[in-house]
Amino acid sequence: MKQNTRRIQTTESLCEMITENIHALFEQAPQTFSGGALVHADDGILWGLVQNGQYLWPSQSTVQFRRETLQTMRLFNTNCELYLWRIGNGEFRLRSIIDDQPDEQPIDYFDEDQILWGTHPDALDQTFTRMADGAEGLQHIVPIPVKQRKNGERPLRLTVRHYLHSDANGLTRIAYSRLVNLFEKELNNGRS
Repeated sequence: MKQNTRRIQTTESLCEMITENIHALFEQAPQTFSGGALVHADDGILWGLVQNGQYLWPSQSTVQFRRETLQTMRLFNTNCELYLWRIGNGEFRLRSIIDDQPDEQPIDYFDEDQILWGTHPDALDQTFTRMADGAEGLQHIVPIPVKQRKNGERPLRLTVRHYLHSDANGLTRIAYSRLVNLFEKELNNGRS
């Protein structure tokens, strides 16, 4: 495992502000942020993009972005993540992680590329691709173009960055994790 060091800024549980201004947060985020979006809702998951001052969601998805069903939402790119989660009674919590902050203490981290399911891509437009997998008909729509594959290859990868913390006893654990990038990996003969 390759370990690196970055200076990060993190904030947690900005509760009262977020709960009262949840609509403002959703409206303002695209004005200052560009990158990927991942929503977990009561009725499924929804991938999207934030670019040019607006959210882009796949119109062909059976899951729609609605505050009433929202459980978690992550806005992410290579430099930062904004993570919002529901705690009940319509209240939310927020955590942000911003990399490469010169005034912060260095923190060790490592990146992990997780394999996402999806063996059969179906381009819906120039931005979104429906990925199907297995006889059960599992599918999700990702905000990237994906090439046709053979041999049941799973080319989608989600880079997750894990930030480490060592306690006074020398025990090291993952203190924070955040999404960094969704991409299609080039595979050779079905090997990752």
